[in-house]
Amino acid sequence: SAASDVYRRQVVTYHVVQSGDTLWEIAGHYMDYETGSNRGILDFEEGILSENPGLEGGRLIPGQVIKIRYKVK
Repeated sequence: SAASDVYRRQVVTYHVVQSGDTLWEIAGHYMDYETGSNRGILDFEEGILSENPGLEGGRLIPGQVIKIRYKVK
């Protein structure tokens, strides 16, 4: 409901890519923190891609820092 939106806030964090990380796994990890939305993993993954224009195709490089935004109540 619109009233509950008032209590949501956005959190921005940064993830340092480790060898073997996949965008799917990173999205799944940070989705666990998202209590202010019921986005599915594909939407969450798409959100990560939109925050990080250099990630076209989901190519991750160890040491790369990616921005992640999620909503909490």
